[in-house]
Amino acid sequence: MQPYQSQDDYKYQQLPTQLLDLLDGVYCEAVSETRNFTFLAGNDSVLLGYPRARWYEDNFWANHLHPDDRARVLQSYVHALSTRESHRFDYRMLAADGRTVWIQDRISVIESDGGIGKVCGLLQDISDKKQTEIALQETQMRLDHASDMLMLVDDSSRIVDVNKTSCATDITELQKSQRDLTDNYKLMLAIVNGSSDVIYAKDLDGHYLLINTAGADLFGLRVEDVLCRRDSELPATQAARILLQSSHSHSRSNTTPLVEQEAVVAGKHCTFLSTYFSYSNAEGEELGTIGISRDVTELKQLGDALRHSQKMEAVGRLAGGIAHDFNNLLTVILSYSELLQLSLPEGDPQLHQVNEIFKSGQRAAGLTRQLLAFSRKQELHPKTFNIRQSLNDLTTLLQPIVGENIELSIDVAAEVADVKMDLEQFRQSILNLAANARDAMPHGGRISIVVDDFRIQTPDQVVVHPHLKFDRYARISFSDTGIGMSESTQARIFEPFFTTKQIGKGTGLGLSMTYGFMTQSGGHIEVSSICGHGSTFRLYLPCVSSDLLELAPSPRADEFDTTSLSPTIGKETVLLVEDEETVRVLCCRILEACGYTVLKAQDGIEAQALLQSSTRKIDLLITDVVMPRMNGPKLVESVYRELPLLPVLFISGYADDVILRDIPDTKRNLLRKPFSPKQLVDRVRATLDEAAKLSSNG
Repeated sequence: MQPYQSQDDYKYQQLPTQLLDLLDGVYCEAVSETRNFTFLAGNDSVLLGYPRARWYEDNFWANHLHPDDRARVLQSYVHALSTRESHRFDYRMLAADGRTVWIQDRISVIESDGGIGKVCGLLQDISDKKQTEIALQETQMRLDHASDMLMLVDDSSRIVDVNKTSCATDITELQKSQRDLTDNYKLMLAIVNGSSDVIYAKDLDGHYLLINTAGADLFGLRVEDVLCRRDSELPATQAARILLQSSHSHSRSNTTPLVEQEAVVAGKHCTFLSTYFSYSNAEGEELGTIGISRDVTELKQLGDALRHSQKMEAVGRLAGGIAHDFNNLLTVILSYSELLQLSLPEGDPQLHQVNEIFKSGQRAAGLTRQLLAFSRKQELHPKTFNIRQSLNDLTTLLQPIVGENIELSIDVAAEVADVKMDLEQFRQSILNLAANARDAMPHGGRISIVVDDFRIQTPDQVVVHPHLKFDRYARISFSDTGIGMSESTQARIFEPFFTTKQIGKGTGLGLSMTYGFMTQSGGHIEVSSICGHGSTFRLYLPCVSSDLLELAPSPRADEFDTTSLSPTIGKETVLLVEDEETVRVLCCRILEACGYTVLKAQDGIEAQALLQSSTRKIDLLITDVVMPRMNGPKLVESVYRELPLLPVLFISGYADDVILRDIPDTKRNLLRKPFSPKQLVDRVRATLDEAAKLSSNG
């Protein structure tokens, strides 16, 4: 056993106990001062015949040392502590049945905070080895003292050993080479058996010449039970047939191809990457086949998760871009519709048609909000809330949605902590899941909502849940007894506009919105389903301390009443910068109708030129955020160098404008598209009035 030199490096406690129990001997840890054992693993009950409980008794080790060895061993132990170096020494111990057992002890001293914390060791039974050595020594002594010349000859009549009386060739170097060869072989076996890869070698007749523990486990046998046997003489397990017996089709090739193979190991479906190649002797004669197989299941799962994440990210960027362009169009459609509504008298037959246009525009605006939710660019208003209370409040809405023929149950574990996210979006997500579950159970069924505490605490959990970080979550398992989904449907279930419903029965945006909302909130959603056996959606909501409860957020500043256009009249001069011509013309028309003088520019570069050439005093800058050549924040940054007090109003079709984060909060004044004429006029007036108030107070 290779000793470790520091406590930080020596982490056997992290190894599974089953693995330590496979050691050929007893792995132990003891307090350095008292020599009392604190941890044991391996065949301790076999080594001396004492039950493990006896080993933990005070002074067990010292009391069971052979009387003739005790002083020497304790002196060696003290020397090991004083030098703080690893030691190996042999001694005898007394077994339960009165036997004397030769022990080889390899100990390492573990330091802690500058002192000695504990001693770790590996005790192995070497009685057979010692008896053989003693017998050899006695035989050699008799031979060396014999008066006759004695020689040891092998089957080829070669002299391999002689006694002192003989005059023969010095075989010291030969013996050293044999020892080196033996040591190298043992080193090779240690490396092979220590690997988690499946490694084996066969001769040309298919007999196993070498196989490690990982390979023997595929047969459910020990290594010694596999050696010198052929596949036909061994259990025909599925994993062994695929990984070990398939080497025949590859063994005659000089190349070493990598083959991906699927096998069931310990009841789990695993993916292996295997290579098979032949090996030869010094004369080039082929002797057999070597095979190596590595379990890449976790690596493949991580790769699949990464590709899926990249795919969803790409679709999200596309959805966000589409939503931005639609918001520009909807700003024009809704604003002109509202202007027509205001201009037409009551009873006009065209008023109904205009109202329908306006309603359709509002529904389209709702779709763009769902697209922004999927692309994680919607504006969220997180607050801390209790899941139990929120689900109870939703019950009155859930039951009418699912119908009377569907049984609904909610179970929230007591230890579930509060979560922090947008409460309205959370409620909408639950309602979306309920609607989907209802459609999957046209003849009735059962919906079960179970909430429990879930924590990511180990690297193995991160492998299984690569989208989550080390944290505490409230896990909501939303299950139904419906028709279920195929694997291909599950792979696309969160994509926008993907739906399995009939035409006109759904937009395909409900689950994509939930996916985007969960991801944007620091959580995750996943699905598992079997056709004919229902589906389960699992939502992972990041938890917070229960003492951080917050009040609901105040309404957005741009949520104004849109029933009528404000008659507010302005006299100021406004510089309007907008790259979308239809939006630029619309805003100019609305503002000019209210008395403002409007200077127009299609991007930041043109706006800079207007500021330098205009003789009029600019009272307000209205600018889009994302524009070609120079965006809104860059334009504002350059304008502030000359006009640091100029009020600014940003307008944008994106809900999460990252580039606005560089603008100070006091100057971050944003009106989101689509907006109505009244919203625009009211925000312009409010911005100008606030600037005038600050100027008079300053």
